Amino acid sequence: MSSKEDHFNFPNNFYNVEKALVAGYRAFFLDTCDCTPEDATTTGVVLKFCHGWCSVGSRDPGKLLRYLIEFLKVNEGEVIILEFEIGDSNTTDLLLSLWTIMSGVEGFAEMVYVYDETLGKWPTLGELVDINQRIILFQHNGPACNEGEGCPEQFHTFYDHVV
Repeated sequence: MSSKEDHFNFPNNFYNVEKALVAGYRAFFLDTCDCTPEDATTTGVVLKFCHGWCSVGSRDPGKLLRYLIEFLKVNEGEVIILEFEIGDSNTTDLLLSLWTIMSGVEGFAEMVYVYDETLGKWPTLGELVDINQRIILFQHNGPACNEGEGCPEQFHTFYDHVV
């Protein structure tokens, strides 16, 4: 997520997510940060995609998520996986804020696949394309989404599904 192209300090990548999509990348690891100013007079979370700290660079999540939806509309056979590292703020608030932003992006919530544990297996990429649920969301460092800890059901706990 943190790229030299987006003017991050200490970036992990030369190019941004938009160029990575064009190059063929379909899975992205995104850090989340609460970038609420310390002197803020309002309550709530100012969520940004970042690189550990807001001060080294950040991106507006709504803008990036809208780009992803536009990409998927044009590329109807593609599936995108987003894995979020939840920052060290109130993790439940960050996830809820992130889902609120996602839900506000037209078409995003409808394209998110929610794993059905009763099936006992994940669908194939082709099956995801057929049902037009072509975004899979994972998170780590946040609440245990599979244990009813205030986590939106659309987020899967990363370590429960990887080897």
